This record gives sequence, C-alpha cells and structure tokens, in this order.
Amino acid sequence: MKDTLDIFTFIFRLVVQYILYFIYYISLVWFGINGWWLRYLGRNLLYISNFNRVIVDGFEKFETMKNSDSKFLIVSNHISLYDGFVHIAALGDIGFVADRDGMILLCGMYDINIKLNSVFVDKGKTTQQIIEHVAKRKSRDNPLVLFADAMEPVPKGKNIAPFRTGAFAGKFDILPVIIKYKNYKIDPTYKWYEGENFMISFYKMLLDGHCDVHVKILDPVSCGNLSVEQYKDKVYNIMDKAYIEI
Repeated sequence: MKDTLDIFTFIFRLVVQYILYFIYYISLVWFGINGWWLRYLGRNLLYISNFNRVIVDGFEKFETMKNSDSKFLIVSNHISLYDGFVHIAALGDIGFVADRDGMILLCGMYDINIKLNSVFVDKGKTTQQIIEHVAKRKSRDNPLVLFADAMEPVPKGKNIAPFRTGAFAGKFDILPVIIKYKNYKIDPTYKWYEGENFMISFYKMLLDGHCDVHVKILDPVSCGNLSVEQYKDKVYNIMDKAYIEI
C-alpha cells in the first residue's frame, strides 16, 4: 500500500465513510438492528477510514457479562477520535456517556445514542446519573462505556492517562477494555491539549493505511472492600500493565 493517498482516493474514502455512517444510522434508528451487523458496519467504517485491521481478544467475556443481569460498567482508555467507532466494531451493543453539546458534530448522533441506551449527562450530575442508569440495568441491556481517562495526555512512564473516580463511585463491577493502536505512520492520538484541530485529527488517519487496532477485553474486576480511590487505582494498574502486553 502506498504511504500516502492521492486526493481522489482521499475523497472517495471520505464519501464512503459518510455512506457507511448513514447505513449505520438507518440500521439502528429505523430498524433497530444490532449485534453482529453493527460490528460489521463498524469494522467496514474503520477499513474505509484506512485502518489496516481490527483485532478483538476476549469478546466472549463481553457477551457473558451482557447476557447476565450484572450491574457493571465498561471502562476503556481514550486517545483517538475513532475510539467510539472502535468500540462499535469490537462490541456492537454498547451505550456511551454522551454530552448533548457533542451531538451537533455529526447529524443523527442524538438519535443513535438514544437507540444505544446512552446516558446524556448534565453538568454536576454525571456520577449520579451513571449510578442510577447502571443500577437499573437488566440482562441484554447495552452496557455503558466510560472513558475513565477523559482523553487526558498519557504521563511519561505510563501507557494510559490517569483515571477519574466517576466510573468507580457506584462500586459496580468493571469490565476493562483496552484499545491499542499499532504499526501506524500517523499518530492517531487526538492532542487537543496541544491545540490540535478536531477535523484534522479525525481525517489525518485517511492518509495512513498502516494502522492496526487491537482491542483486548480483560476479566471483570470487583470492588470488594476497597474504597473508591483504591478501586480506581486497582483497575488502572491492571489496564496499564496489560496495555504493554498487547
């Protein structure tokens, strides 16, 4: 594969990207199709976005937890604007903690998140809304994904940015999911903290063609008698260590 794409290929990928997004919208919002079909669309959206391949380890752990009535959360690291699409490609049936203001970035995002059983948070009430949402979870309900590192920069000597406590405040079981981008020529990290433009960060990956995405689903973690802070640190250390091994 060539190291860079010509302008016509770039535009073609851009157009197909939007077509796949529209098919995803129609499938979910109009027909309520989920599961393998949404994963299939997610993988093809990443492929047309010039990602080389998506590898998923441990999908059966997600299925077991989803099909139970366990009150649990998925905690994941977050460095790229493609992370949400990666979760759809890897897991399919999930919801997100969503900001209403962010729904204007793509047409139809609000309707999609409604169908995914996402949580629209209000400022100052996020933690309580998450706790109430998870406490009502039933078997086969879409689990909620939280990016506990809030896309902050990764400190030197670490592999994942530090976690905030919101995902752990309810002391629900945690299903850790690690995303790792490998073999890329263009860094997929969205460096908003360095002033990187949102659109540039999203579309720069159409110029790569080498990037692999590895998703690893770890064993569930329980709080036990730990404090919220200890629980947060326990999950963080497990994920930070496992990141190296991927």
